[in-house]
Amino acid sequence: MTELSLFYLDKLKHNVSKILVFTIIIYSFLIVSLYQYYQKKLEMERIQLLQDYCSKILEVSTNKIDLLTQQISCTLQNNNISIRNNNSDLEVCCDKCVSYNLLEFEELIDKHIPKFIYYKIELNKNFLYSNINTQNYQIEKSYYLNSHNQLSVSLAIDKLYWNKIEVEMKKSFWIITLFILVNILSFYFFSKVLFKNFNKEFRLYYQNKYKKELDQLRESHSKELKNCTDSLMNKIWNLNFNKQKDLEINCLLAIEANKLSLTDENTNNQESILKDSRLKNFSDKIPCSIILYQENKIEEINAVQLVELFKDRFDQENENILVEIISRVRVVNFSSRAALYQIIYSIISYLIFIIDKRSSITKHNIKLIIDQAETVIKLYFEYDGLPITEEKELLKMSNSFFKTHANPFLLNINQVFSILRNNGFDCNIKHNRCNIIEILQKNLKGPEQTEGNIIHLSTFIKEKK
Repeated sequence: MTELSLFYLDKLKHNVSKILVFTIIIYSFLIVSLYQYYQKKLEMERIQLLQDYCSKILEVSTNKIDLLTQQISCTLQNNNISIRNNNSDLEVCCDKCVSYNLLEFEELIDKHIPKFIYYKIELNKNFLYSNINTQNYQIEKSYYLNSHNQLSVSLAIDKLYWNKIEVEMKKSFWIITLFILVNILSFYFFSKVLFKNFNKEFRLYYQNKYKKELDQLRESHSKELKNCTDSLMNKIWNLNFNKQKDLEINCLLAIEANKLSLTDENTNNQESILKDSRLKNFSDKIPCSIILYQENKIEEINAVQLVELFKDRFDQENENILVEIISRVRVVNFSSRAALYQIIYSIISYLIFIIDKRSSITKHNIKLIIDQAETVIKLYFEYDGLPITEEKELLKMSNSFFKTHANPFLLNINQVFSILRNNGFDCNIKHNRCNIIEILQKNLKGPEQTEGNIIHLSTFIKEKK
């Protein structure tokens, strides 16, 4: 069932209700018409019955009077005839008179008129005879025997008898009426039961539907809650994982820093250590950084391990920034593994910082390609976002970077460029569809390159003599 089915069901209910009302009106009109018909029929039957018996009384009375007139050799048409009630006799006179006992006259009339008919006979407006004493006669009829004599008859029907007649005659009417009422009530109750079942079906349908939707919402909410919980737990795990990777990187850098401090010729001179290039501040606004780059040293570094470590470290650093690291060689040569890690770690962290500051919602990408031709190493960084075409645009957020990244092994971007440039590297800032940082080691010849593929880089900060 659908909402369209519900619409049609409501429409059907409305139409059925109209049909029911129309049927009731028609049947009511029919019942009223039938009632009027039977009432009229009863009235006609009553009048006809009274007229018949009235005619019968007149017929019997006139016949008897006519016989009496014949006894005196006269006729009713004779105007000289006189008919009157003389005490208990009916007297007819015409030159001579003849009498007829009223009791016999009453018996004669009663033989022809049933008991349920009440009648009264008057002769010339004078009471002659009645079978009951009542004033509620229903019909009165007068008959002129001649121009001087008038016979009047009043009749009524016994109520009990007429009620029986009325009931008998109206039996068919009540049967029809009952049939109509039964039909109307049957139709009404049938429609009520039918629509009740329809409503029940609809209610069950929508209960099931809304229950299903509610279950789906609960399931969806449960999944969403689980996803949020998983996402939060994943973020917590990634945070802990990142901290673990930071510990691995910092552990490597700290080991290298310890080696430098143990091999430093000026370890007994505290003032010299503080002024050493590995501990010295580049400005008052930048916190102390431990620089692990060593001049006059070269080390073979496993690029595969480097890629795996930094992929793990930056895989979940920022959900809107994807860090991709690719190495086209398996081994690269650099001052030391710690120094190369420090430079890559610092640059990627700085790029994530400036991208997130400028656009923390849009998805971005950072890509590092590590390559080497012979002994020349190349670090190629690509990142999107707002175009950066000059180095000063890239470096302008360096001071803000260290306010939130107070890690002694994390170098500022200008520190990285200064160290590399002072030790024979080119650092170029470009923009070609995306922002580019290109770090390329110069292939130096002469006194600064020695045998055995050992690269001697120029000193970054000269030691105090």
